[in-house]
Amino acid sequence: MYMEKKLSTQSTDITFNHIFRHLLELTQLNEDPDTLIQLFNEQGLTIDVQRIEAWTKDFSDPSARRMPKMMFCGFMNILMNIKNEAQLKEINLFDLRGILEDIREAEVV
Repeated sequence: MYMEKKLSTQSTDITFNHIFRHLLELTQLNEDPDTLIQLFNEQGLTIDVQRIEAWTKDFSDPSARRMPKMMFCGFMNILMNIKNEAQLKEINLFDLRGILEDIREAEVV
């Protein structure tokens, strides 16, 4: 749905939009807007596909919009809530401890 863009070291400033876009890609919520919308709704925040698209576009695009701080903070709360909810079921989200050994020493099948 959204174009993957790497963070550039030449960017003059990093915005909520940049971080939001990259976290959506990292969590793959960029491919599941319905779940993303539901998660925002559970925080009492209303969004739609058009807002998501506007917040993930490059600012060179005239339809891009700055993500409000309240919405970004809501998204960060969503990530923490999901992490905590998953932990109750012994699912470790975002836990990268030991990941290098796991992926580099894993036997390729």
